[in-house]
Amino acid sequence: MSEFNMSGKDWDKIINYAHIAWEEDKSEIGGMMIATKENGEFLLSDPVILKQKVSMGNTILDKEALAKYYAKTAISHGNKDIIFVWWHSHHTMSAFWSGTDLATIDTTKSGSVSMSLVVNLKEEYLFRVNLWEPIEAHKDVEINIIRPERKIPKALYNDYEKLVSDIVVSKPKIKDSKYRISNNNPYVNKWMNGYDNTAWSNWETVPELITDDNEFVQLEADLDNRLQEFYTGEITYKQLKKKVKSTNKKLMNRKSELRVDLPEEEVLDTVMSSGYFDRNDASKLIVCNNQGKLDL
Repeated sequence: MSEFNMSGKDWDKIINYAHIAWEEDKSEIGGMMIATKENGEFLLSDPVILKQKVSMGNTILDKEALAKYYAKTAISHGNKDIIFVWWHSHHTMSAFWSGTDLATIDTTKSGSVSMSLVVNLKEEYLFRVNLWEPIEAHKDVEINIIRPERKIPKALYNDYEKLVSDIVVSKPKIKDSKYRISNNNPYVNKWMNGYDNTAWSNWETVPELITDDNEFVQLEADLDNRLQEFYTGEITYKQLKKKVKSTNKKLMNRKSELRVDLPEEEVLDTVMSSGYFDRNDASKLIVCNNQGKLDL
């Protein structure tokens, strides 16, 4: 048997009508569409609803409205062969052919072939092709719902690149003390005195690090929350500084080697807004303290 195709747009239109009928009146709804054949395949298209009376278990198309639809549609397609397709919904019920449905299908015997579709709100369906001549026969067949290939707008990629970064599972702790970053480190001094590309590029020269420090990961997560609050205006720089000071005191009391090195407000605001400092990259403010204390 030939294949039967239908655009996603036309399919969605039928399903949407079914949803509206259920939401508004807890009823079925019915309508018509056409099938045209090209290169051995049928295309189901142009679904419409007509004047009708509906209930939870039935839908009856107005005879006058249906006659006008037949005439108008036939004229608009000229000499092109079309087959009229009756469709209706079963809302929350399963998709099946009821006795009323089969009786309605029998009224279409005037032609050599007829087609019928029943759908429900779950988008389950039955699609039947009835042959009336030279012998009567019918078969329920599948419809290929054709949707265009997904094309993702470039603007969405731009948003993703700008706003999304990978989740960091763990962050490094510097292995050798001679590579520890402190306030005496040239990179930190330049960064604290104002951001420039040279200072940032120095970050790339830090030697190989180990990545199994759970304390570092937890500190980074806590600091990231504070930075997000500052960035969104939930807390002031003064409040941020107070929280950082409290954090460093706790680190010192438990003899941790880690500290949070907070730059001046103007520097932090400039760097976070520049795009070079990821809003989630709190690790850049965590240093290994080999001097006993940090100036906050």
